[in-house]
Amino acid sequence: MDEKILAMIVQAGESRGLEPALVYAVCRQESALSPLAVRFEPHYRWLWKPKEVKPRTCSLDTERALQKMSFGLMQVMGAVFREYGYQGWLTEVIARPDLQLDFGCKHLAQKIRKYGPDRGILAYNSGSPRKNSAGAYINQYYLDNVMKFKAVFLDTYA
Repeated sequence: MDEKILAMIVQAGESRGLEPALVYAVCRQESALSPLAVRFEPHYRWLWKPKEVKPRTCSLDTERALQKMSFGLMQVMGAVFREYGYQGWLTEVIARPDLQLDFGCKHLAQKIRKYGPDRGILAYNSGSPRKNSAGAYINQYYLDNVMKFKAVFLDTYA
């Protein structure tokens, strides 16, 4: 584990009132702790005012595509960066793990405030905690993995 990234995880979590172990766990699940991780999600549809927030030299198509990508350690969607006020080219986020963590922790903390701890973690992954027809959370595996990685952090770094 990169000590600089670990220190950034701890600082970002504490600054947003989150357990560093939880932030580590989400990073581990989302990106395997890679600040360079990027994923295009073509069916993502919750874009944030692309005409209004795009940089002046960015085409509307490019802004839309970038908002459908998740970036960095916590795999924050481009649209979420925009929703929380990020200005400038979304591609800049790749070189800024501090921003990845700040916006990711802001989003995670908001979901936890809204839904509670476990359901908030589920909502971080899927937008809201949703159940299937059998009454099970559609992404229970996500919560299970995050809890497993949280325990790894506590055993290794705490």
